[in-house]
Amino acid sequence: MRSFRTMLPFLLTVVLICPAFAKRDPLKDVEIDQLREAAQEPNNRLKLIVKFARARLESLEQVRNDAKMSATDRTDQIHDLLEDFTTIYDELSDNMDMFSDQKADFRKAMHVIIEGDAEFQNRLRAFRDAVDADPAKYQTKQFRFILENALDAVSAGATDHRKVLEEQNQLASEKKNEEKQKKK
Repeated sequence: MRSFRTMLPFLLTVVLICPAFAKRDPLKDVEIDQLREAAQEPNNRLKLIVKFARARLESLEQVRNDAKMSATDRTDQIHDLLEDFTTIYDELSDNMDMFSDQKADFRKAMHVIIEGDAEFQNRLRAFRDAVDADPAKYQTKQFRFILENALDAVSAGATDHRKVLEEQNQLASEKKNEEKQKKK
């Protein structure tokens, strides 16, 4: 009994600290199910990821414009949504790399992705400008880093995605030439 009493503070500390280290999943269960269903369909899967990233930015704008929300709640939600967006956006690149390694053709999704890149850059910049214009309403120190990180990720991603589109077009051209050679 005595050893339990001495261990109790330690156990309580562990129980209280563990949730702090648990990482939230940026995707909802429904979104995870949709991605599983599209696991073998590169075009559909990549389009879904763009859709999910877009949804986080739409939620971000709703939170920014919610007059009923306290500054602390707004700041926390903005931080979480920016973090979720960035995680999802990074997942897009990871999936593109995986499908590229498999020599999959996902050119149809590439147009959606590149359009998404431009949209995401514009929305994030507009968001940054809006919060900079009203610093009293936002505790920007709490999410400034993650906002800049999201902007950097999209900027780098946009460049990489254009290169991937070129690679996809080159791969399709090579396959087409191989088919012509086989027919001869």
